[in-house]
Amino acid sequence: MARIYRGIVVVHGVGEHRKGAPVSGFVEQLAAYLRHVPGLEGGVELTARNRSDRTDTSWATIHITNPDGTRPDEEWHIREAWWTRTFEPSQPGRVYLWAILAGLALFWAACVQQLARGLLATFAPGRLAKWPTERAGRPVDRATHQLRPESGQGIWLQPGAGRLKSLVDGCVWAILTVLFLLAGVLGLLAIGLVYLVLVLPLSYVLPALANWLVKATMHAIVFTLGDQEAMTTRQVALAASANEVNAGLWNMLSLGGLRTRRKDDAEFTGFETVTVVAHSGGCVVSMAALNSTDFRRFRAETLTKPYTRPARVNLVTAGSGLNLAWNVRLNDSAADRALWERGLDGVNWLNIYSRYDPVPQGPAPVEMLEELLGRDPEIGPPGAVEDSSPPGARPPFVSVRTVNSDSPWADHGGYWGNHPEAMSRIVHVITDAALSGSPLIPEDTAVRPKNLAAIEAALHAAVHGGMQARRVKVARNMAALVASMAVFAAVVVTWADDVGQWALGTGSVLGLDPWAPGGHQLENVAAKKLASFKVEAYRDRIIGAAVIAFVALIALEYARLFRWLWLFTATRATVRARWLWFGGSTVILLATLALLDLLLIRWPTGSAG
Repeated sequence: MARIYRGIVVVHGVGEHRKGAPVSGFVEQLAAYLRHVPGLEGGVELTARNRSDRTDTSWATIHITNPDGTRPDEEWHIREAWWTRTFEPSQPGRVYLWAILAGLALFWAACVQQLARGLLATFAPGRLAKWPTERAGRPVDRATHQLRPESGQGIWLQPGAGRLKSLVDGCVWAILTVLFLLAGVLGLLAIGLVYLVLVLPLSYVLPALANWLVKATMHAIVFTLGDQEAMTTRQVALAASANEVNAGLWNMLSLGGLRTRRKDDAEFTGFETVTVVAHSGGCVVSMAALNSTDFRRFRAETLTKPYTRPARVNLVTAGSGLNLAWNVRLNDSAADRALWERGLDGVNWLNIYSRYDPVPQGPAPVEMLEELLGRDPEIGPPGAVEDSSPPGARPPFVSVRTVNSDSPWADHGGYWGNHPEAMSRIVHVITDAALSGSPLIPEDTAVRPKNLAAIEAALHAAVHGGMQARRVKVARNMAALVASMAVFAAVVVTWADDVGQWALGTGSVLGLDPWAPGGHQLENVAAKKLASFKVEAYRDRIIGAAVIAFVALIALEYARLFRWLWLFTATRATVRARWLWFGGSTVILLATLALLDLLLIRWPTGSAG
């Protein structure tokens, strides 16, 4: 029986990425998801080639044995679009200014979009339902033009929260977002000082030293925001990056690529579905590829028998950098506008964003969607929604908000590991044969019959309880984190002064003599002034807080280690084996902790004997 082939191109985000890392990260989670699907546990075989040669590409193949012997097996071919460092970022000053503009855009989104949306969701959901961004890509009752309730959202379900849960979420959002924005502002100010005081003057007299200093001190911008800036404002850089995506698609859609594949597999005639999965800034690169002339050319190429290709290509964007690119676009030339004005043709677009992800900061801007896809008849100012019968077709775009970890620091990198809400939707798009020839519209909420019935059942399970269960788990974890932060703050307020004096060697704490390794007190070398600021009055508390944070970090790490150890031992076949593994590992971990106590506490305080 002939196999079904599916093609996937993985596009990484901004920053330096080791070759093969995007494929490894995505495929690792994709294979883990498939292996946890009831019925597929032993039928998922992974083959991978991770090449370090810049001239070659990394790929992986997942072979899935169909539990139903009357249906064909499937092979998923995954290729990497490794576009990182295909260009150099702009001049440091331009990158720095762009970073300020991007920071302001993100600040506005966090404080207005997120805050206003949260308040409306809690106290005025009816008003929120009229927001264009809340309607774009969401299932709508085409007769009444009302957003569908949860019971009618199907695979695009966004579980809601009660008023109490919304208030708790709002408190968590306020705490974490303030901390995140504060860290971002301080970081930009610090980098700005380095640029103005050191980089700018040296660039005129010692340009080589200035370039080295840029790499050493502006790493965070040059390899993250610098890439995003270059993709947004420099057309050659964007075209070079988009070519890497098209190279992967060429192998799956062009006659030459299909012929090459068939040389190694006589059964192969084409891919049933082809999907581009992009993350962060890679979404900008993928958009440039999918609306490029090259993409249109090899898709229009005539195929000879027996080769076939899907009429439509799927695009999945996760934590998309397109929102940021749109908000800070220049539009000062035809080349700058080309990315948005060419639009998409023959592409089904699924956009996944997490509510605390600082990169997209919410759903896609409606104006951007209109440029790329055309007008959505279900979006518009009050009274502008069409009442035509039959209603006009909606663009092939679906938007889904997920809950990754409810953290501005972790949400952006948490999509692939979010199996119930993110990976399940990605797998749904990859395996939906109908999407190879039909547009993806928000009202297609049903999980259509799939060749792999086990995946179909797993998707139904995710909709009917799996997604909600994950959101409850994340909410509990965040509540525990906030409570832990409160406990830590209380401990610092209560004990920081005493612990600081103990660490400086001037006081005792919990029955321990002053900390003085080899008879040397930290008091004698600790600074009492920082520049013109006197810090002596706060020095005890600052040092005490640092010591308490170090102890808390070790305690947290040990909690994680014991959790992983428990999960590992649970997989052993017998009770005896479980306790042997757990007991032996526990002895080593506790012995390491005792040695740490001896070296860092007992000996310096003279209580080792």
